[in-house]
Amino acid sequence: MKIGFIGLGNVGYKLAGSLLRYGYDLTVRDVDQEAAQGLIEIGAVWADSGKGMAETCDVVITCLPSPAVSASIMKVATNYLAGVQLISIGEACMVAKKAGVDLGVAYEAIRI
Repeated sequence: MKIGFIGLGNVGYKLAGSLLRYGYDLTVRDVDQEAAQGLIEIGAVWADSGKGMAETCDVVITCLPSPAVSASIMKVATNYLAGVQLISIGEACMVAKKAGVDLGVAYEAIRI
């Protein structure tokens, strides 16, 4: 499963790092590309755009400063892909799952 992760601040960076340590194929994005450098060095791939991430990843996770910011980013994913399902996992974290991706598999990635 290919996972996209948007938001590499204090919490997001650690969560994304956990996904890499568990062996997930991870694509990352942040407003500051430098924030992703350590993750890229250990195997993450940088996404040049949210659209590209939405097209290539099965699941996209956000960890952003507010629910409004997360919702606006997830709108990008749903604009580009038909059948995307949004799953709220907290105040400012959301997951978008492509049609056909098992919901249990998406939750497995979230639990890490």
